[in-house]
Amino acid sequence: FIAEAPLTIAVVMENAERPDLDAGRALQQIELVAWSEGLGTCLVTVGLPEENRRVKELLEVPPDMELVAVLPFGYRLEKVKGWGKRRKPLSQIAHGERFGQVYRTA
Repeated sequence: FIAEAPLTIAVVMENAERPDLDAGRALQQIELVAWSEGLGTCLVTVGLPEENRRVKELLEVPPDMELVAVLPFGYRLEKVKGWGKRRKPLSQIAHGERFGQVYRTA
């Protein structure tokens, strides 16, 4: 599906101590803006060394740079009806001060 995407962004970092963290923050912002414009995205990581090397060669990314992820974009063929997600109440997933203490909202 990546080859068929109208737009794909490869996130590459140079001299980053924690490329996964720095790139992750940028990727999240890119995804949020894309979604707000009605675009679909799918984060693709290339973690296996051989696959990573092959993708870098295909994109002509220098060997000393870190390929973190590929992010293809596109419009959905069909409208997706959002059903929402049932979320647990905050009191069931958050703790106050220490683990196990009930979290209370103001």
